[in-house]
Amino acid sequence: MVFVRLLTGDLDADYQKTMKAFEQRLETEPQAKFFVSNQVIGEAYMALQHYFGITKADAKSAMCAVLNSGLCSPQNGFSVLEA
Repeated sequence: MVFVRLLTGDLDADYQKTMKAFEQRLETEPQAKFFVSNQVIGEAYMALQHYFGITKADAKSAMCAVLNSGLCSPQNGFSVLEA
């Protein structure tokens, strides 16, 4: 749900809480890295389409934007986004 929250900004209070948690972790551990598993990426892709009504192209675009932002990375590399 955290990844979907980052993708959509949905539920503003929860989104803000999530961003604050990331920021606090990076303040105390600047070298921290956050990863997203292939399973979570796949489930988020489906949730964006079926729950949020986002097109496949827009879902992929949103995921690429978040995963290329430096906030988090695909656990098994960027090839997951080539599918």
